[in-house]
Amino acid sequence: MADLVRPCVAGAERLGVDLDELVKLDPTFLSLTDKWEVLLLIARASSRVRALEARAMACADDVADAEGFRDPAAWVAHRANVSSASARRAQRLDVGPRALQRLGERLLEVGRRGGSVWSNRR
Repeated sequence: MADLVRPCVAGAERLGVDLDELVKLDPTFLSLTDKWEVLLLIARASSRVRALEARAMACADDVADAEGFRDPAAWVAHRANVSSASARRAQRLDVGPRALQRLGERLLEVGRRGGSVWSNRR
């Protein structure tokens, strides 16, 4: 039933369980072909996980607000005990409402000064 009601949560839990099992394995004695395949599969999976994390962060401003954090990356860094740099990387692809608002504010600010948005990057 949980899979039908909360598919993202259930999927993330399954991913965690599968990763726990995978990290117990030792790839040292794999054949060359198997190492190639494992490296490519892990890289592809990692890329998809990062994309999913960015999508989740893009709509998680309410999570940060609920606990008084400035943004979802700060909340994740604190709650998941990961580096803020790691959490910020996931948020860089942010396309949520706050990101669009910040972009709009920046465009207005730069426009008032008569500058270029791209030459005034942070």
